[in-house]
Amino acid sequence: MTSEALQLQQVADKVEKWDELIKKGCDKLQSTFEQESEVAAQIEENMESVRAAEDKLKSTKNNINEALDRIDILHQRCQTIERELDALDQDVQQRERKHNGRATLYKTMALLSKELKHLKNKLDELEQKDEIDEKLDNNLQRISALFAQQ
Repeated sequence: MTSEALQLQQVADKVEKWDELIKKGCDKLQSTFEQESEVAAQIEENMESVRAAEDKLKSTKNNINEALDRIDILHQRCQTIERELDALDQDVQQRERKHNGRATLYKTMALLSKELKHLKNKLDELEQKDEIDEKLDNNLQRISALFAQQ
C-alpha cells in the first residue's frame, strides 16, 4: 500500500474510531436525556404531590383557624356564663341572708308573742286581783258603814 493509501487508511480508522466514540457519546447522551426525562417526570409527579400536600395543609390551616375562632367564641360564652353564675351565686347568698334574717325575725316574733301572752296572763291576773281588791274594799266599806250605823 502506498503511503497515501496508508494515510487514508489511518484517517479512515480514526474516523471510524471517532464515529464509534460519537455514536457512544450519542447513545450516552440519549440515555442521559431519557434518564433526565424520567427524572423530570418524577419531579413533576413529586411537584403534584407537593401541591396536593400544600392544598391539604392550607385546608388544615383554615380548619384550625376556624376551630380557634370557635374556641374563642366558646371561651367568651364561658366567661359570660361564669359572670352570670357569680351574679346568681351572689343573689342566692343575699336571699339566704334575707331568709336567715327573716327566720331570726320570725323566731324573735314567736318569742315576743310568747312573752306577750305571758305578760297578758299576768295582766289578767293583776286585773282580777284589782277587781277582788275593789270588791274587798267595797265589802269593807259596807261592813264599816254597817258598824257605823249600829
